[in-house]
Amino acid sequence: MDGFTVNPKEGSPFFVPNYLLDAYPDLVFYSGDEINEEGLTFLKSLSRIHLCRTKAIDLLSRREHSTFELTNKLRLRDFSKSEIEATLPLLKEKNYLNDRRFTEMFIITRLRKKPEGKIVIIKRLQQKGIPYSLADEIYDSVVSSDLEKEVIQRAYEKLSKKFGDNREKLINSMLKLGFSYSSIKEILEENS
Repeated sequence: MDGFTVNPKEGSPFFVPNYLLDAYPDLVFYSGDEINEEGLTFLKSLSRIHLCRTKAIDLLSRREHSTFELTNKLRLRDFSKSEIEATLPLLKEKNYLNDRRFTEMFIITRLRKKPEGKIVIIKRLQQKGIPYSLADEIYDSVVSSDLEKEVIQRAYEKLSKKFGDNREKLINSMLKLGFSYSSIKEILEENS
């Protein structure tokens, strides 16, 4: 990566990538230049933005994150609000960070791992910073009625082994998993 290392008289050296300086064409630095305190503070801020972007990309390379999740993880790593705000637009522009894609992946993964209903999945997405309207829209586009029926059937089979003939406990457990009462009633009738 193109850039340069700044060696302050006090403190540790730090790297400043050229891509962050592109927005400041009037700034020119040469090897051996003396940099005043204001300039040093500015260059350190660019270095921190670079570190924030690098960490964000590292986190996103492991799994999808919502903007809310990624922001929180970066805050936990002591990046400032301004450093994070300078990082997010680049990640979105390059499509590394995409709440719509995150929501789709989250829904598909949750349904594969554990049978849960729409209500619970949307609530989980809201906890991850996804607005209800987006979660609802994507759920409806990703989950067909056949898939929803398959998921509720899996939940029914699993819970009916656990509760046997106790219909009340079975219904309550399915409601807690986020299935609607009408869907539960329908699956109970089909399996009687």
